[in-house]
Amino acid sequence: MKTTIDLIPQGESWATRFWCTTFVVDGVPVRVQNLAVGQTHPGTVERYEGIGIIKTRDSAQQLLCVIDSQSQQEFVVPYANTWDPEPIEWTEE
Repeated sequence: MKTTIDLIPQGESWATRFWCTTFVVDGVPVRVQNLAVGQTHPGTVERYEGIGIIKTRDSAQQLLCVIDSQSQQEFVVPYANTWDPEPIEWTEE
């Protein structure tokens, strides 16, 4: 059975694979603060695929806010750009 955005329970931690278009350097998404007018962004625009923790969801607009596990950046992505959602089991190290 395919999971829909409404079948992901509220109050539970879930992770998902996702893709988005963003600035990337060496395969890692980057955000640069305070670029001056005319200054070049160090990254190139690419399709980035990652695994992230679902922070929030908007069922009406079918959007997820996902925290990328590699870069710790937040991405708002359409639910259609996600796959393999799974519940997270937290463990202490």
